[in-house]
Amino acid sequence: MSANREPRAPLTLTVSHPGPRLCVVRAAGELDAHTAGLLTECVTENVTAERPRLILDLEGVTFLGSAGISALVECSRHLNDLGADSGLYLSGTERRTVYRPLELVGLLPLFSAHPTLAEAMAEAEASANTSAGGAHDTHSEDSEAR
Repeated sequence: MSANREPRAPLTLTVSHPGPRLCVVRAAGELDAHTAGLLTECVTENVTAERPRLILDLEGVTFLGSAGISALVECSRHLNDLGADSGLYLSGTERRTVYRPLELVGLLPLFSAHPTLAEAMAEAEASANTSAGGAHDTHSEDSEAR
């Protein structure tokens, strides 16, 4: 006897570059073992020393599994490797599907988490202005279609 299962919801990533040093990646769908590699690959390709700030918009994430959490940590490491001017910001973190897993594993403080994309953009821009004045930041960018 075989169980009928719904097909997995794919992960859709949309990348945009709203500023010269900013990248926004919008994720929609399930961020799990089947899709986590897509996110890390997208971030690695789009976030560079020339564009070191990243906003990961997780508003459309319907499931965040342990591999998805690992992907977020890997994205953070990639940004740390880019230097002091880099920064990672998460938006859409008020959603229980995102907030609760990060809270349970104790990683929420690792990220600059914001309920909305607008709030994450405002902090990324403010940090960029502060960094230009000599301060350091550990956050990143925005999103475009992929």
